[in-house]
Amino acid sequence: MQLPPASRRQFIQSWFSSTLVSLAARLRDVQARVGIDADGFTLTSAFLGEAWAQHAAPLRAVTHQDWRLAVGGLVDQPMALRWNDLAALTVIERAYTVISRDSSPRAPKLGHGRWRGIPVLAALEAAGIQAEASVVWFTGADGRSSVIERGQLAEALLASEINGERLPAEMGGPVRLIVPGVYSERLPGAIQRITAATGSAPQDSIPVTASFITPYHRERITGAVLLAGMAYAGDRAVSQVELSVDDGPWMGVLDQAGAAFQWTLWQAVWNAPAPGDYHFRVRAIDSSGQVQEAGVDGTGLHGIVARVLAELR
Repeated sequence: MQLPPASRRQFIQSWFSSTLVSLAARLRDVQARVGIDADGFTLTSAFLGEAWAQHAAPLRAVTHQDWRLAVGGLVDQPMALRWNDLAALTVIERAYTVISRDSSPRAPKLGHGRWRGIPVLAALEAAGIQAEASVVWFTGADGRSSVIERGQLAEALLASEINGERLPAEMGGPVRLIVPGVYSERLPGAIQRITAATGSAPQDSIPVTASFITPYHRERITGAVLLAGMAYAGDRAVSQVELSVDDGPWMGVLDQAGAAFQWTLWQAVWNAPAPGDYHFRVRAIDSSGQVQEAGVDGTGLHGIVARVLAELR
């Protein structure tokens, strides 16, 4: 029996609406499974569960009460800050992504958080950083020291909170260094000393990269295929994310570009022409025009195979 036009239109609208609701619910479930909240930030618990985000355990626990920060070197007025002194300085909140040097498209190791703290430059300017200072050394109770070029510190924070919560010791609390566009391995935790100096510092060149979070490899899917993931380009914005099916042409999925220093969460829905196995690949393009490269062996791109099953009728 064929439905009259009005009823058929109502049926199609109802089916389309329910499909979108189902896909949206599936996306929320997928993001929750990998530790991403509804606003696109990494859950603190997910950060804690990642070994790359943790810092070497300090020799002794640094509490908020006994935390001290010495600011010295090429400054006019060396100073020492306590926890309560932070409130007297400008406190800001920024959304930044941190990424490990070991991250790869197939095994991404990155997280996105709302970091709250004082700008590093505010602390240095309060101490009167001198013009000849070209680099700044950071030393933490977690046993690490790192040197960063002064010019890279415009967006840097001495972060004491993440996602509205006090920064736990496992993540470098009570205060850790956050420099967007710099690998997490170079960001000491439980910062105790900042020293302005002359010299040079290594530069991190973070490549543009995109990964799938769903489907997982060899997943069996009935109905529309939800493709979703993340892309990141360090100090450049992600301008586009593209998908290819069975080595076909690349198709863009972003309606608008992302922001520098932040990951971009992307998603797309694809309907298979017939049941079977399909090979999906994803790549990203940054705001400078750099296209993510496949590499000699193809491992530079994240690829997965999903099996689309026939729907039961």
